[in-house]
Amino acid sequence: MIIDTMENEDDSVDNSLTSPARYSRGKWTAEEDETLRNAVMAHSGRNWKKIANLLTGRTDVQCLHRWQKVLRPGLIKGPWTPEVFNLKTKILVNFFFFFNYIIMIIIGG
Repeated sequence: MIIDTMENEDDSVDNSLTSPARYSRGKWTAEEDETLRNAVMAHSGRNWKKIANLLTGRTDVQCLHRWQKVLRPGLIKGPWTPEVFNLKTKILVNFFFFFNYIIMIIIGG
C-alpha cells in the first residue's frame, strides 16, 4: 500500500484573498478630521459605518478610534493632575477595604 503524502495544490487556500481588507492610509489630514467632526455631529456619533462611508478609505473602527482618542470634545490628554491622582487612589483604597470586608463576611471571618 502506497500512501500519497503530496499535498493537493487545490487544498492550499490563500487566506489573504478571503479575509476582509484592512485599510491603512497612514496619517489623518486636517480635511479628514473636519469631515469626521461633521459626520459625527450629523449622525450623533451613533452609526460608525455610515460615518466611515463619508471618509474615503477609512473604516468604521478607524473613525471611532480617531474620534474617541484624538478629536472628541472635552478629551483631556496628558498626565493626571495631583487632585485626580489622589481621588483615584482614595477610590481604589476604599474599594479594596470594601472588597476585603465582603470576603470576610462570606468566609465567616
